[in-house]
Amino acid sequence: MEWRLTGPGSGGHHSGFLPLRGRRDVREATKYIETSLVIDKAMFEKRNGSTRMDVVHDSIQVANIADLYFRTLNTRVSVVYIETWQGGNQATIDRNEDIGKALSNFNDYTARKLFKVDKDTTQLLTGEVFVGGEAGMAVPATVCTTKSVGISVDINTYEPHLLAGTMAHMIGHNIGMGHDDGREECFCRDWHGCIMAQAIVGLDNVQPYKFSECSRSDYIDRLRTGNGICLLNKPNELTERRTCGNSIVEEGEDCDCGSIDNCHKVDPCCDPITCKLTKEAQCASGPCCEGCQLKEKGVVCREASNECDLPEQCSGDTGECPVDVYKKNGSPCAKGAGYCFNGVCPTLTLQCEHIWGYGGIAADDQCFEQFNSKGSINGHCGSDSSGRLVKCAPENVRCGSLQCQLGNRYPVVEGLDQPQDHSRTIISIKGHEYECK
Repeated sequence: MEWRLTGPGSGGHHSGFLPLRGRRDVREATKYIETSLVIDKAMFEKRNGSTRMDVVHDSIQVANIADLYFRTLNTRVSVVYIETWQGGNQATIDRNEDIGKALSNFNDYTARKLFKVDKDTTQLLTGEVFVGGEAGMAVPATVCTTKSVGISVDINTYEPHLLAGTMAHMIGHNIGMGHDDGREECFCRDWHGCIMAQAIVGLDNVQPYKFSECSRSDYIDRLRTGNGICLLNKPNELTERRTCGNSIVEEGEDCDCGSIDNCHKVDPCCDPITCKLTKEAQCASGPCCEGCQLKEKGVVCREASNECDLPEQCSGDTGECPVDVYKKNGSPCAKGAGYCFNGVCPTLTLQCEHIWGYGGIAADDQCFEQFNSKGSINGHCGSDSSGRLVKCAPENVRCGSLQCQLGNRYPVVEGLDQPQDHSRTIISIKGHEYECK
């Protein structure tokens, strides 16, 4: 399933499965979307005469603008990899075909060729104009997986903010945001619209540059389910062409507060001419920086958000809080009902309630034994290197496919509500019936 960004269309969003953190913790933590960029041949053709470095620089500027948009969500867009197809496209991107076909081809390519790149999402910037006139397309709610891809069409080489808005929209879908249109609870502070509106250009041709309250809610909900945990790791950012005053902290800079006029308001710790800390300042920003001075070593800068998380403390030599760490995977939690996994405690009952709604609980042992021991689509313990589903050993049947009972008749999670996406079976053993779904 993909999102299309056009004039008319339909919106929606998908949710994940595991509860992650309290809302307050997720909102306050800085998130990093490690992004790999692929620039197709048509991008070079539209910039006839430009060097490869010029086109790469244009693309990084697009990412920088998208980064500014995401800062309002306490999120940074970090370019960690760039690939150029100047000599020829490495995947079929045909303007005479539907953009969905191009997205599928691009997804196949990234899965085969870019699997070693440590990234959260991959975005194709293309100069092609597709037959349907779409400005972009993305696979929704896939961030942190190999399927997290999007395509953004460069409709005007002289207005990079348009391409940046499209790419921000596509990444928004990747991280679980739906369209604003048709949702009564949505609130956009700007009269001309917000980034996740279906139309790429807002009212009176004013480009949206903010996210709506709906987008914020979709994003936080996605993070709280545990599906965006990779965004909490700070990456090693790819740097190109340092420019002091562009509000982007680049290699060789301690800070970057933008223009000289605004710097004293934005960051009084920063010298706007050199992009270095002022003489009196020890730091510029971060949870371990207060009034341009470093907090003492040992001060807690990030509380443990749950029993599987661990608190982080200031080191005394940087304003940033250390990387978020958590208990070792497999540590018992929820009074023995679950085991910690990447900082969360995903008990079977919590997962069942998330999918099947209030009242949903883990199925009886008979369901796990009946299905997970078979190694079929209805129950297994993963797959081997050749893709064959693996049978669960008797002692591991509850560690395989999730089996639930009770709750709603149909899943409450969007994307699982089609008949082919779920199953419900009643099995009878020794005269007793068990619901397995």
